[in-house]
Amino acid sequence: MKLLSVEQARAVWLFPMGDMNPTGKFMLPFLFQLVNRYKFASVPNISEAIKKNEGIFLEQGVYTDEKRGDVSVELAIYNDGLIADTHADTDVSDDLLEDALTHAQKEFGLVSPKHIRKQHTSKIYVETERKLNSLSPSLAALNSALNKKLKHFGDVSYELGGINLVTEQAGPLTPPVFRFERAETNRYSDNRYYSIAGLRTADHLELLDQLESLLS
Repeated sequence: MKLLSVEQARAVWLFPMGDMNPTGKFMLPFLFQLVNRYKFASVPNISEAIKKNEGIFLEQGVYTDEKRGDVSVELAIYNDGLIADTHADTDVSDDLLEDALTHAQKEFGLVSPKHIRKQHTSKIYVETERKLNSLSPSLAALNSALNKKLKHFGDVSYELGGINLVTEQAGPLTPPVFRFERAETNRYSDNRYYSIAGLRTADHLELLDQLESLLS
């Protein structure tokens, strides 16, 4: 499976933000320093956001990754944790959050959270030379029947357009959906697909490689 682009590589770190500041330090200087550290170009009124107890959304920033160089980043700060988005890889998103927390400890004397629950989401575009129809040849008969019933639309040719895997909610969190589907506005011959999974980007691509082997 060939990676074409990353629409979103999200890292979510959940923990009580108040635990980082047990002595009640004045936090505005730290927040403004985060803005400067990552050069965020889109910044809300931080004082107003704090008063309203809403998330603080910092956008159009840059983080320098050792392997990828300067990477575009977004950061959201909530009472129950942090969210980092990049268009590179969930590992880079994790590195951004790790860098921000390390900076908070070293420069402002904040406390490192003891327990962090980490979640990831990756949304990517890929290319494969295989056709989804090969997953189940028996679908060919259904596709053919559908083509015949819709001839009034012209020369239609239906194929399997995607896979959607879901699971029941067994705990307090809703398990993420896995989707693999033909990218919109593309011809069959483009073999361009969109996929979303609640996984690290590397694990997501590994899963898609397994899917590609099934298609062969």
